[in-house]
Formats: sequence, structure tokens, C-alpha cells
Amino acid sequence: MSQHISKAHDNFFKEAMKDVRVAREFFQMHLPQDLQQVIQWESLELQASTYSDILRNETISDMAFKVLLQGKEAYLHLMVEHQSVPDALMAFRAENYRSNFLAQYIKQHPKTKTIPLVISLVLYHGQKLWDCVRDVRELVDAPADLIEAYAFRPYMLIDLNAVEDEALRQRLWAGVMQLALKHIFAKNMLPHIESMTVLLRQLDRLSGIQLVETVLVYLLDRGEMNKEAFFSLVRTQLSPDVEEKIMTVSEQLRAEGMQQGMQQGMQQGMRLANLKTAREMLRQGMAETIIAGVIPLTIEEIRSEAAKI
Repeated sequence: MSQHISKAHDNFFKEAMKDVRVAREFFQMHLPQDLQQVIQWESLELQASTYSDILRNETISDMAFKVLLQGKEAYLHLMVEHQSVPDALMAFRAENYRSNFLAQYIKQHPKTKTIPLVISLVLYHGQKLWDCVRDVRELVDAPADLIEAYAFRPYMLIDLNAVEDEALRQRLWAGVMQLALKHIFAKNMLPHIESMTVLLRQLDRLSGIQLVETVLVYLLDRGEMNKEAFFSLVRTQLSPDVEEKIMTVSEQLRAEGMQQGMQQGMQQGMRLANLKTAREMLRQGMAETIIAGVIPLTIEEIRSEAAKI
């Protein structure tokens, strides 16, 4: 189907569904009765399509309608397949659209701790009868018992706070990485590093020097501790090769920190100069909008300076 023809279908569908009477009657015709009974139909409201889908197919239209279900906000997410033949991956595509819709919802409600119910519907008007699966789990190519147990089920949580250090120390390669992550926010990281030295020495001897360096650089960069004591530990407990690498990285981090500090200082200095200039222009009676046009400050910042005069 050409993009021109698909666009014509798309425009027709969206234009018709903008009329709430059309949308309400459409959903009342196709939604299950138990769902219809809890929808407050007077709340039906078309939403702006501001979300995006990296897998978007030009032959698919999507519209979202907000409704109240027993007083709770919910959404009817309607997709229309404009192709003349069914899309075998529509079950996955529907899940992807739903996820992107909810991602946009969270972005618009940054303080939310919950997400609304989103009910997905697909309207197809092609020439061939629909013969594709509707449950996304049926698309998964794996043994049936594993699909039942793991496909699209609650995620498995690995909470390092609930894992004993001794259990982590039993695993050489992944253990040292997890120990670093578990204790990185400690007020003093050094005792935890000391407890990791046995693992670090074993890794150093077993051609794991790259991992040792990766862990130590991370701890040096993000951990709270006495840096001199840290370098002393590295020097006395690990190989000279590791010490040389960590000292080199330390110098790089120090140089980057100094450069960042200088940049922040320059930016702060420029900001203070801009604020001072804005105050002088305000004293001369210049309008806030004119000042904002010549100085990189917002109207709110300029008004804040005006209040100080």
C-alpha cells in the first residue's frame, strides 16, 4: 500500500474519531460488556498524540482516549492497521506502543508513583482475514514451559542490599563487581575495599588485571574515603602494574576535576556579570523584554533582579 493511500486512510480515521459521539459509539460497540459497565462515558476525551514509537509503521494510526474507570484515570489506546494484510508482529507492536505511551505519561507526570491502566485495541480493515496471534507471548520462540514461567512476567529483582557480603565473596569475577556497587555509597569506602583485596589479588594473578583496574578506578572516582590510604592499600596489596595504572588515572581525574572547576568558575563569573548588567539596564528604565533579548537571562531572573533595586 502506498504512503499516499495510507495517509488518506489515516486522515479519514482520525478526523472521524475526533467527534466524541463517533468515538463513544465505536467503543460501546466493540469493548467487552464488563468493561463498558465501569467506564464513565461522559469522561471520554481524545488525547494529543505526543508520544513516539521507534518502530512506527506509516500504515498504522494510533489515538488515545482518556476515560474514568470507577473514578480512576485510564486510557483506551486504539491502533488502526491500514495494510491490506495483517501484521504478524502486531502483538509486539501493540506492547511497544503501550510502553511508549506510558513513558510519555511518566514524563508528563514526573512525581507519579503509579501508572494508569492502558487498554489496547487494534482495528484492521484489510482484505485478508486477520490470522495473527494477539498474545505477545505466542511470538516468543522458546520452550513452552519457559515462556509460561518467564515471558512478560514480573521482573526478577537482584537487590544487593539483601545479599550477604560473604556470598558475594564466593564469586570471584562477578563478586568483586557487585561488592563495589553494593558499598559505593558508604561514608567510608576504605574498609570495604580492604575486604575486597583478597579477590583483587586473585584476579590480578588470573589475568584479570583489566577488571581490577576497572573496579579500582570506579571506587577512586565515586567512593568516599581517604585517598592517601587508598593509594597505600593499592601499593602494598596489589601488583606494581595495577599501582602504576591507578596513579595515572588518578592524575587524569585530578586534571579533569580542575578543568571542570575552572569552567564552572568562568560560567558563574559570566552569570554574575550578566546579572549586574541587567540591574544597570533596569535602573535606566529599560523594559524586561528588551533586556532579555540582549542578555542571556530569563524574564524571571530579570524580574528577580528588579526586586532587589
